[in-house]
Amino acid sequence: MEKTVFQIKFSDAKKYKSEKEFTFMKVKRIYDLSAPLKTHMPVWPTSPLPVISPVGIAARDGYNVESLS
Repeated sequence: MEKTVFQIKFSDAKKYKSEKEFTFMKVKRIYDLSAPLKTHMPVWPTSPLPVISPVGIAARDGYNVESLS
């Protein structure tokens, strides 16, 4: 079953004469090509290394959250 992934905002709908002019993109699969972020991962020479710091720890706070800068 296909699901609508993207929809036009109501504020954008005013540009169109009717709902028939809306175009909905339907996708069957989404592939995630992103690379995992690590503290010492290779970066461009002019780019700073990413710094990943824990903000919330499950044992202490009941959830895991990390800050990326």
